[in-house]
Amino acid sequence: MSNDGLNPKDVIAWHLARAKFHTEVAESLRKEYALTVDETGDVKPRTAVTLHDVQKILNERSARIADLAKILETNEAILEALIARPDSHIVKGERGWLEWKNP
Repeated sequence: MSNDGLNPKDVIAWHLARAKFHTEVAESLRKEYALTVDETGDVKPRTAVTLHDVQKILNERSARIADLAKILETNEAILEALIARPDSHIVKGERGWLEWKNP
């Protein structure tokens, strides 16, 4: 290898830094455009969040709107609309904790 001022350690560090940057950009775009990446690397549109998705999580544990938005990769306004439905059986308790009252 010619000695042009770069050693293998520097080259590897440079590529790792670029990989980290590109991974962060891809993840940001994936979330912004509501996309998912499957096991094979295919990028597909995310399916719509349903009331059942929210109830399933709340059946396992309590959460706040912001928690659910992160878990379900959606925005809080969509979740607020689902929770406001009369058939949701979800109540907002102290400090914004949500609870599903299974009928």
